[in-house]
Parts: sequence; structure tokens; C-alpha cells
Amino acid sequence: MKKLFLLLVSLACMITAEAQNRYINVSFMGNDMTQADFQDLKSNYGASFTTGRTYRLLGNHLRLGLDVSWLDLNYTNYKIKHITNESTDTYFYHQGEIAMQIGPSLTFIPTYGTRVSAYYRYSPAFTCLYDNVDVYGNYASLFVTGGSISFGAIGLGAEYRYGNCNYKNFPSSTTSPKAVNLSGWKAYITFRF
Repeated sequence: MKKLFLLLVSLACMITAEAQNRYINVSFMGNDMTQADFQDLKSNYGASFTTGRTYRLLGNHLRLGLDVSWLDLNYTNYKIKHITNESTDTYFYHQGEIAMQIGPSLTFIPTYGTRVSAYYRYSPAFTCLYDNVDVYGNYASLFVTGGSISFGAIGLGAEYRYGNCNYKNFPSSTTSPKAVNLSGWKAYITFRF
């Protein structure tokens, strides 16, 4: 009877530990946008939603895994002041992205329910930019590196993102593409289940 009880408890712990490989991250973010022919922009505010799973490859308390974020949605707002001799105008850029992420991760589990993770991911994205007049969009190659710590089903994390995109005007192809370098950070609350 004791052996059966210990076997059931061990099985329940393994299932619970494996179940915590799925995650949802709700982020606040700040981005920088650099263009050759325009001033460097710092974001006014931004938000992100990411959901995915870590697939364990090797290890038990120190695990090598493969992170796959199936959905990564990002929105960033940039506030721009245009100052001339006659007036000061304020306008906004709105940037949105839909992406996936994939890459290796290293997770340390010192005690049951506690996780410390570090990761590096490739993040192919489709990104759009609205500048109050035109809508631009294109594929962007982004890279993400970060880490998190969680206790049970909830935790905190931070990551750094960087990459580039050649935005093309959607309605017409007459305007030249905007070559943009993107970089920034995310601070997030993670939910593991």
C-alpha cells in the first residue's frame, strides 16, 4: 500500500512539473526605433501577450529545453513632437507585430514549484507601422533573450529584443521602403500551467 501511495504521489509530481512547461506572458514594453533619415524614436508605451511551451530535451533539476512561443502579439506607441518656427505638432506612430518564437532554454528547478529560466529565441514576425498617413508592413527578423523566475503558477521575467525590418507602403509601391532597426525590452508576469 505504501509503495502504491508513493508511486501515485511521484506520478502526480511529475505530471504537475511537466504541466508547468506551458506559459502565458503579459508584458509591458519599451522599444527604440532607429532610421537612417529620421530621428531616433523611443516608445511612449507598449504591451505584449505571448503564449507557448517549453519542451524538455535533457536533464531533471537542470533542464535543457526548446522554447516555442506559438503566438507573440506586440503593440507599441511612439509619440513624436515636430517643432518648427511657427508651431509645435504632436503625432503618433503605431506599431504592431504578430510573431512566433523558437530557441533553446536552460531551466533550473531547485525545489518543487520554483523555476529559474534563461532563453534565447529567434522570432520571425509580421509587423505593421501606421504613421497617421500611410500604413507600412513587412517581415521582420527579431531575436529575443531573457529570463524568468516563477513560484508555482506565477512569476516575473524580463527580456531584450532586437532586429530589423524594411517597411513597405501597403497601398502603393511608389515610396521607397523604410529601413528600421528595432530594439527594446519587455518586463512581464508569467503564468505557468
